[in-house]
Amino acid sequence: MATTDPDPTLLSFFRRELARIVADATIPSQETIDYLSRMLSRFVRTVDLFPVDGRGEAMVAVADILGAAEGCRGVEGIDTYDPFGEARWVRHLGDYTLFMAGLFRERVEQRAGVRFYVDVGRHAYHRAADFEALLDPRRSHLFAELAETFELCVATLTTFRRRGRGAALPAHVVGDGRILFGRLDG
Repeated sequence: MATTDPDPTLLSFFRRELARIVADATIPSQETIDYLSRMLSRFVRTVDLFPVDGRGEAMVAVADILGAAEGCRGVEGIDTYDPFGEARWVRHLGDYTLFMAGLFRERVEQRAGVRFYVDVGRHAYHRAADFEALLDPRRSHLFAELAETFELCVATLTTFRRRGRGAALPAHVVGDGRILFGRLDG
C-alpha cells in the first residue's frame, strides 16, 4: 500500500474547505478535520486509494481490503502474525469506506449500500483505535472519534463534494484530481 506525504498546498486547500463546511455545524475536533484533510490529500492519487494486491491488481472493493487485513494474521499461527500490517489495513479500510461513502455515494449505493460502508468503516476505526491504544493513546482517541462521528464525517465529505464541484484545486494537482473524480463518477 503506497503512501505519500500530502502536498502542502493541497492539504491547505482541503483544510480550508472542510473548515468552511463544518463552521456552523456540530463539528468533530480540529484533529479529525486535519485527518480528513490528509486523507483527501492522499487519495487524490488513485494508487493510494486503490493499493495493489500481491498479484498486482488494484483493490477496489471492501472485501479486497478486508482480505488484506486478514492476511496479516498469518495461516501458521502467531509466528506469522503482522499486527502492524493489520493495523495499516484496518486504518485504510476506515479511510476507504469514509471516502467512498462521502464522495461517491451513488457508486456505493450501487455496490453494497451506504449503511454497509458506514458500519464497516465505523468498525474499522474502532479496531484502529484498539491497535493505536498500544502505541499512541492520542491517535487512539482520534480513531475512536472517527468511529463515533463517522456519519457526520460522511456528511461533511458529501457537502464538500457538492460545494467543490466548481472549486479550484491547486493548479499543480488538477490533472490528478480530475482523473480520480472522472474515474469514480463514470
